[in-house]
Amino acid sequence: MKRFTLIELLVVVAIIGILASMLLPSISSARLKTIQAYCLNGQKQVALASVSYATDFNEYMPNYTGTGDHWTQKLMAGNYLDSPSDGSVSQALKCPIGAEPSSVSKTNIAMNKYLTGSEFGADAVSIVRATETQTLMLIDAYKWWKQADGSQMEAGKLFEDTDSTYNIARHQLKANIIYLDGHGLAKTLSFLLSKNDETTTFWDPEL
Repeated sequence: MKRFTLIELLVVVAIIGILASMLLPSISSARLKTIQAYCLNGQKQVALASVSYATDFNEYMPNYTGTGDHWTQKLMAGNYLDSPSDGSVSQALKCPIGAEPSSVSKTNIAMNKYLTGSEFGADAVSIVRATETQTLMLIDAYKWWKQADGSQMEAGKLFEDTDSTYNIARHQLKANIIYLDGHGLAKTLSFLLSKNDETTTFWDPEL
């Protein structure tokens, strides 16, 4: 049986090291893409739950009622989303690389403020009055904020926060979004930066 010399073994080890260094970036990128897809799937579940809720409540999305109940809690309380027995937030509302929700009132997904409205649902837009399918429904949240608007589409919240888990564009400088017509995808940083003006159909479904 042939015995390898020390030099031959070192050459083999070096080749393996080179191959590993070439493969690691692609493996890391594939892992991040998997996380992004997992989060987008969660958003789709939340979108379906929200539309089901609206069907039962005069075509309005769940909103903040002033009693501590936010739209996320209403979806869980009404069994539109799973409600863990330990009182934690639904898995569909969590992102593996987002800020860890420390209570049931926190989430990694935000809903367009035009759909949730202000306190007690004031100014909320009914989904039957929504005329634009390219209007945002859901987006990766900044920190645990439950409502999204154009003021958040700026560098400090999109990608510059020193705690990367707070950033909106946390999926390789992209953010997952779901439109009112139900389709979802990851949008680039340049696209998100261009949506800091609320006087567009991206935010206001009635325009």
